[in-house]
Amino acid sequence: MSELNDQTYDTICRLCEQGDTLAEDGQYTEALDLYWQAWDLLPEPKTDWEAATWILAAIGDADFLSSDFAAAHEHLSHAMFCPDAIGNPFLHLRLGQAQFELGVEINSVVYTFGFCLKTRLSSYPALSRMSIDTGNPLCS
Repeated sequence: MSELNDQTYDTICRLCEQGDTLAEDGQYTEALDLYWQAWDLLPEPKTDWEAATWILAAIGDADFLSSDFAAAHEHLSHAMFCPDAIGNPFLHLRLGQAQFELGVEINSVVYTFGFCLKTRLSSYPALSRMSIDTGNPLCS
């Protein structure tokens, strides 16, 4: 996989760090402006870049935290086409949360972040005895 040139990468990191600071202060609209500026710096096809995964994760998270669940669903779903997104527990969890808030059938929500749930069950003795059929082939 190609790498972004240093100047572009540094600018993307700076914009996202500034966005993260704003998001931590609850200034989601301002944070989203910076995340989208970072997104616009990615060369096409944007979903081929590792940075696309974490930029869209930040966008989807800011959307979710500002209660724009439809936008969160859209952007986190898009993130799933980026490098290393499938299997990323945070992305699966936040996407499942957005789906839940949108009233998506619970089986679809479990399917979405079932990977996260199944891989984490062994960490919790009380939960490890649960049998969860997510229907997700990634979870079997």
